[in-house]
Amino acid sequence: MSKYKIAWLPGDGVGVEVMEATRICLDALKFDADYVHGDIGWEFWCKEGDAFPRRTIDLLGNCDAALFGAITSKPVKDAERELVPELQGKGLVYRSPIVRMRQMFDLYTCLRPCKAYPGNPLNYKEGIDMVVFRENTEDLYAGVEFSPVPDELVDVLGRLSKPFSHFAKLPGSDYAITCKINSKKGCERIIRAAFEYAKKFGYPKVTVIHKANVVRATEGMFLEIGKRVAKDYPGIQMDDANIDAICMWLLKNPKNYGVLVATNIFGDIVSDLAAQMVGGLGFGCSGNIGEKLAVFEPSHGSAPKYAGQNKVNPIATILAGKMMLDWLGETDKGARLRAGGRPGHRRRRRAHLRHGRQRHDPGDGRGDRPEGVARWPRSSSTRSASGTGCRPRSRSSRPGRSSRGSARSSPRVWTSSRWARSCTRRRCRRWPTRTSSSVPSTQRPGAGRSSRASCSTRRASSAGSRAASTCSASASRPPRPTAQKNTGMGSAEAQRRIIAAAAEAVAAGKRVQVSVQSAFGCGFEGPIPQERVLDIVRAYLEAGLTNISLADTAGHAHPTQVRRLFGEILQLAPEIRCTCHFHDTYGLGMANIHAAMESGVTSFETSFAGLGGCPFTKVAAGNVATEDLVHALRRGGLRTEIGLEGIVAVAREVAAHFGREMPGRVHRTGPLSY
Repeated sequence: MSKYKIAWLPGDGVGVEVMEATRICLDALKFDADYVHGDIGWEFWCKEGDAFPRRTIDLLGNCDAALFGAITSKPVKDAERELVPELQGKGLVYRSPIVRMRQMFDLYTCLRPCKAYPGNPLNYKEGIDMVVFRENTEDLYAGVEFSPVPDELVDVLGRLSKPFSHFAKLPGSDYAITCKINSKKGCERIIRAAFEYAKKFGYPKVTVIHKANVVRATEGMFLEIGKRVAKDYPGIQMDDANIDAICMWLLKNPKNYGVLVATNIFGDIVSDLAAQMVGGLGFGCSGNIGEKLAVFEPSHGSAPKYAGQNKVNPIATILAGKMMLDWLGETDKGARLRAGGRPGHRRRRRAHLRHGRQRHDPGDGRGDRPEGVARWPRSSSTRSASGTGCRPRSRSSRPGRSSRGSARSSPRVWTSSRWARSCTRRRCRRWPTRTSSSVPSTQRPGAGRSSRASCSTRRASSAGSRAASTCSASASRPPRPTAQKNTGMGSAEAQRRIIAAAAEAVAAGKRVQVSVQSAFGCGFEGPIPQERVLDIVRAYLEAGLTNISLADTAGHAHPTQVRRLFGEILQLAPEIRCTCHFHDTYGLGMANIHAAMESGVTSFETSFAGLGGCPFTKVAAGNVATEDLVHALRRGGLRTEIGLEGIVAVAREVAAHFGREMPGRVHRTGPLSY
């Protein structure tokens, strides 16, 4: 018997696919649970007249927690029109099942953490870490509404409220009333929950959001209770802000805020704003928490126009799964899920955020927000031919297999799909390959985004023995805590972890290459001090890591800088083996390679037709093209034993597939034959 019983509520639209992605993660963590499907959402409203059937209510009453995808909600008249004919005209009124669930099971706390994850290019600012507490069962969402307004209610309000006299003369069909109902108990418990959270996790301040200057009865009561509760927590500062003002201040100074607490409607507004500052609703997870039950969900809607396309960012639902694990006391598994499972997964996830295809913001239930919220690859596009999700290993990289012989003088090629791999094998049979992909299959006949080849001149003593593992550090920021955009930690800590991972790979018998990214300049930081790069290289050498790659990530290098830097690096240790990776943003790619060769570098990373680029710098062009480099080496009288004609043919297929002009030149002009 499993340890937990989890109600599995996919709902509508994209809810199904984001839940599937989350299930993969939970299964990988070996989370011991029975997942029991529950019927909920628009389909059951249309067929049964109830989007939250009794059988699902009973299921929630007998489970440990629930994970919920997304639901579609529509206005009353539209909802009635979509009922099956036999249910129309029977007085059925649609109510949001999630709102009903919150009230029925008293899930009074809506907890919405909004954290800027390092490496996400859609972060408004780095270092944002806010948590919004939203009262979940009262306020304007209580469901007490009148349209048209009955005469009895008009009479009562006319007697009790002078401001209502402005509306009393209107016909009841000409206006509507929604009651804003807040109780002292509801206000106190959500505010106290916010202070308890701040106390537990070390937040110095709680901000109470309100509109007490205008909505005096309900919002005034909320503010007064907040001040009273704050006296029980002398170590935590309390401040307050009007809802309109806090929207301005959050944009201006988001790092000034940690825990925020608000009534239902204002909490809904502020949490969406906070979510957009950390990448959009595709990163917004939410927990509906009561005393005995908690239901976890992404903050976004069902986005029906994206349903079934695997375009919507699943991170919000995956993070909701992490919240569920924490609530159940499985904090170890929750931490692993947030980190990506294990250190290797963590690095891959950051790479996906940087280089994956842009996802769409699910927005609200109508799916009317096509804004990109994250760069995250489709899971199916990263799987190998065997369907295991693991990259196939090249023949020469198998344990016990020597890389000598034919592989010694031919380059190792990193292609990105079975399509490019078949081209490579057909044209250049001697090149071992391994595959990976980060482009959805809808964009290619099996072809990936990046098709890089590591090619060496005749002088390279280890041409064909490319590293089996690659670790990288960025030189683009000085060593200060949380300064590394891609790692979320100080340079010293990032470097320590990289070296530890590399040492572990070496101990396992793997050939390891470590890399220094942005070694020649950064789109954000500008020129990089040479000494900073040398410090990173020295640390690698002290750890016994001698196979080092320097990458010109955004194409900022120039030949003089290249000669100077490699001249220094190659003097640090006689056993050092340097590899270069240059972009051709300003037309200096080949000139930089020539300068590196003059300095003694013998190994270079390139790509077919120059495919590739830098996602952080809009002007960054592609990589130096493999066929351009091989052609230049051949024209310079250097033997490479690389099949130029085969590379050109593959590059042309790459260009034809993407249907645009690629940065490479030789695949367009053809190689000189004399």
